[in-house]
Amino acid sequence: MVQGKTDSRGRAIADYVAGTVMGQVQVEVRDMTSGMTAIVSIELRPDAPAEIVLAAEPGEVATGGRAKVAAQVTDANGNPNRNVDVLYNILVGNGELSYSSVATDEKGYASVDFTAGDSTGLVTIRGTVISREPTAEEISIAEGAVFLYGLSEDPGRLEVVEWLVKPGDEVLEGQALVTLEDRVGTVYTVNATRDGIVSTFLTEERDKVEYGDTLGYVIEILD
Repeated sequence: MVQGKTDSRGRAIADYVAGTVMGQVQVEVRDMTSGMTAIVSIELRPDAPAEIVLAAEPGEVATGGRAKVAAQVTDANGNPNRNVDVLYNILVGNGELSYSSVATDEKGYASVDFTAGDSTGLVTIRGTVISREPTAEEISIAEGAVFLYGLSEDPGRLEVVEWLVKPGDEVLEGQALVTLEDRVGTVYTVNATRDGIVSTFLTEERDKVEYGDTLGYVIEILD
């Protein structure tokens, strides 16, 4: 629990640092004078896939027999990665797999059936995580991200001074969108990376941000 005072605009700010376990987090804000409360929910999502573990059940089968080969894909913190494609192939030995590629479920699992061949011996099966190509919509959103970049060195923690536009405004590539200031008073200006419409702000005036943080988005104008 942290405590702070509101500023002249009635705002009190606290930084939240996410933990390593995915799920829903609820943050409660309480006015100590009146007792009023408000709750905001934050979704913690898994990071990029970092580990894949394969297991065969059973581990020994007769010629022509069947086994289930399951892969679990997790991030660096052990959280499961859903909807990740796993490519299966036989490296050593003979037999057949029911599928060559399977997407993981909600728990990060993807399994295939293995049917043994007619020769005895060791069979080695490899599972490979295939990165999903971004959709055209995802690429478009990423290209419209507004953030401070291109400096010779990291300026450190910055404060959002003023947004020069508002959501819904039509802007041109290179147009100044927002100004920021560092601890010694140096002012930085972030410009639009393309023509478009200001979609949303992820930061507000007086928020503290780091170099490279996304401040908002400019979306394409659809014909």
